Amino acid sequence: MWHRPWGAGRAGSPPFTSSPSYTINCREQRERQRAEREAREAEEAKVRALEEEAKRQEDEATQRQGDVLQRAQALVDDLGAEPTEKPFTVIRFQLPNGTRFTRKFAPSTTFESVRAFIVVQLAERESTIQHFNLFLAAKRQSFTAADNSTTLQDAGLRADTLLIQDLDA
Repeated sequence: MWHRPWGAGRAGSPPFTSSPSYTINCREQRERQRAEREAREAEEAKVRALEEEAKRQEDEATQRQGDVLQRAQALVDDLGAEPTEKPFTVIRFQLPNGTRFTRKFAPSTTFESVRAFIVVQLAERESTIQHFNLFLAAKRQSFTAADNSTTLQDAGLRADTLLIQDLDA
């Protein structure tokens, strides 16, 4: 007597032979897996490229900030020690968080040197302020980078408090 092998031809039985529909399903599944893997790899490559670009931009920004700080430090070094004999101008600086610091300057000191002094002070205080204006509240007068060549004497400053306005805030 002839009999069928176990499960052959029964519904729900595991395929022991390679039927055309089973082969097509396996091929489709492999193709889907390959497509998913390629999409995942492409996404990972895209993320890596974005991370590398962000790191490069961060390195460039750090380099620029270091260059700015070096130039500022050179200008502050050119200022020398605070003047002890009159005439001098005492400027009190106030940061947005309320922190204050003071320095004496010669009346002929330019705002460029004053701004360089502030950049160095901000770096020493590990402040996040990078772009700023100076504001004289008493006279409601603002000093921007355009005023860098103006001297403290030309601006009429003698013993004043300049508020540091964070332009990035």
